[in-house]
Amino acid sequence: MTTKILNLDATATDLLLRAKKSVMTFLADNIDDIKGEITLTNNELTHASLELRFEADENNGVIKHLSKPQKTNRFLDIKQKHSIYFKSFSFEKVSLEINFLKGYLTINDRTNIVEFEAKIIPMENQDNTDKVLFEMFGKIKRQDFDLNMNNEVEYKSSSANQFINITASFYFTAG
Repeated sequence: MTTKILNLDATATDLLLRAKKSVMTFLADNIDDIKGEITLTNNELTHASLELRFEADENNGVIKHLSKPQKTNRFLDIKQKHSIYFKSFSFEKVSLEINFLKGYLTINDRTNIVEFEAKIIPMENQDNTDKVLFEMFGKIKRQDFDLNMNNEVEYKSSSANQFINITASFYFTAG
């Protein structure tokens, strides 16, 4: 049995928040604080922990990393400061392919417990360093974090607009 502990490469992180008819992407250069660790046993994910803090500041109506205004349909008011904080507190392995990472998610000072599905994708080993892509994804309810509903287009009968999809990709390396 071979056990390896890999650490997060903070320079290679993507975080995507997506709501129906709107997309907002937060990239690595805007994540203020991030740390994480995963454990692989026989190349199978057996443990994960993650903590990250992100702040989007008002910058003349454009979120820092965007070069031009994006259509957000009031998903996030780009003239307002937003903060996102996540800290995991448990990892659950259901099967070889199904894992869950549970933690506290805080968006704009509202905190709730959330659960994300998690998986790893082994990467090409070009420099004899173990490297894997760790992905987590799930949905959160807008009302749990007091996030705006889409006021420009009515979806009152659609439950899809009540949720925001979160997808995050993290690179972990040995050493």
